[in-house]
Amino acid sequence: MNIIRISTVVFLACLIAALFYWGGRYRITTVKYDAAEMNRRAGEKIFADDAEVKISFPVIKSLLHGKIFREANRIPKEVIKPFVSKDTVYLSLSYDIMRADDRYIGMVLRRSSYFRRAAHGDSSVTPVNIDLRNNRFVGFYDVFDKEKAPLPAVKSLIKNKIGNDCPLFDTLDSADFVPRFVLKKGGVDFVFSKYEITPGYCDSFDVNIPNTALKGLLRADFSI
Repeated sequence: MNIIRISTVVFLACLIAALFYWGGRYRITTVKYDAAEMNRRAGEKIFADDAEVKISFPVIKSLLHGKIFREANRIPKEVIKPFVSKDTVYLSLSYDIMRADDRYIGMVLRRSSYFRRAAHGDSSVTPVNIDLRNNRFVGFYDVFDKEKAPLPAVKSLIKNKIGNDCPLFDTLDSADFVPRFVLKKGGVDFVFSKYEITPGYCDSFDVNIPNTALKGLLRADFSI
């Protein structure tokens, strides 16, 4: 009887471990829409016939990370929502996966658009960082040690990287401005939308800072 009990316990332990292992795994798939498909799904003509629409966004699925992934999967829809209109001439959404391992997911959504009769087109970047162990989004002070007052040093690194390529607004130096970023292997990409800290002709852009340059600023419990 003892052998049967021990075998049952071992089997259940292995089964639970397997469920957690496979349940914790995730997959990222791509969904693509054009104007006709979005009109069909909406049940009305939300885009005019001549609108050029190229929508490509990620959908993340997992058993154990259901809630945080559902929240993340809503973000692309919120990004394009203000630009869905019969006056939209062009709308594009694409994405890049910068990091995807058992600790973090880091991805960036890239949106470009143009409205009929508008003087100029517009673009933006939206980073999404997910802490898989804690099932939450990653903020600036989840990565950088608040006790070390990292903001001035980080902004200085960003300025040095940009150099003279683009004139900077005063926004970056504002005490309440916290630069957005996307996690990647070996470093962090700080991302800026069009007009965020530079004139429009600079468009949206990324600034890569390697982890070696961030030593002394990162939290001790942040896994690079």
